Amino acid sequence: EALRYTKELFANYILFVLISTILVSLQCSLWLQFFGYFPAPQLWILTLAYWIINRRPVEGLIMTYIISILATSLTAMPLEIMLLINISLYIIGLTVKQRIYWSGPTYYIFVCGIGTLLFPVLHLAFSFFLESNPISDFEFFDWILSSLLTALVALPVYTIYSWIDSLTNKELPTETGSSIYE
Repeated sequence: EALRYTKELFANYILFVLISTILVSLQCSLWLQFFGYFPAPQLWILTLAYWIINRRPVEGLIMTYIISILATSLTAMPLEIMLLINISLYIIGLTVKQRIYWSGPTYYIFVCGIGTLLFPVLHLAFSFFLESNPISDFEFFDWILSSLLTALVALPVYTIYSWIDSLTNKELPTETGSSIYE
């Protein structure tokens, strides 16, 4: 029984990392090839938001590190800034989850929207304070369009992520972050 649980847990984590790799690759590489400079949805935020909602904090932070490494390997953003932004998004997401929570895909889309709206603001702020050559422009149209596209993609991704959790018998925590059986 314990071996089967460990295999299912490992399979769950591996599937999420593989899908996150595919999503980050779609955003950072293929999007430019197909759509040029049209604003891309922030696809790694979809995984981050799911893990904020449906995982314990330790698991979520591990996935935050993995997502940060995946995303920076395909972007020009330094790992330190990406990690700082993603950890900030994770903390903000957990705070929102403790204050406001409802179950289902609409809450997931809500958390994705918050993360996508905050990402460029945090990037601008951290760049200003931490980099010798900070970002000087803020693309308002790109910011709004990217947020809308991320919210649009969130529903099918939520369905896939929920299916993976049911396939691997992943026990989801309650809204307080603890297991049902603890």
